[in-house]
Amino acid sequence: MIIRQGDVLLEKVDELPKEAKVKDDKILAYGEVTGHHHRFEAPQVTCYTTEGDTQYAVLDQEATLLHEEHENLQIPKGIYKVKIQREFDLMTGIRQVYD
Repeated sequence: MIIRQGDVLLEKVDELPKEAKVKDDKILAYGEVTGHHHRFEAPQVTCYTTEGDTQYAVLDQEATLLHEEHENLQIPKGIYKVKIQREFDLMTGIRQVYD
């Protein structure tokens, strides 16, 4: 299962990597242009990161993914790998999508 909100993709996975460490916040992506963030605010969500900066979100029950400029999404219980979309431009190559 893949869920998309703007430039953030959540891919459901079976397990959290053993090396994942708990993050201090529940922000999945910072808005470089607008200052708005893709985030969870629910207590039933714990976010993790790995050494290579891959993020994961573990939802003990359904929770809302928030963002000021996108529709808030209800995300089902589960473990999700967080991916930031990239795009290809013939002139500049691969670049991150900015929200």
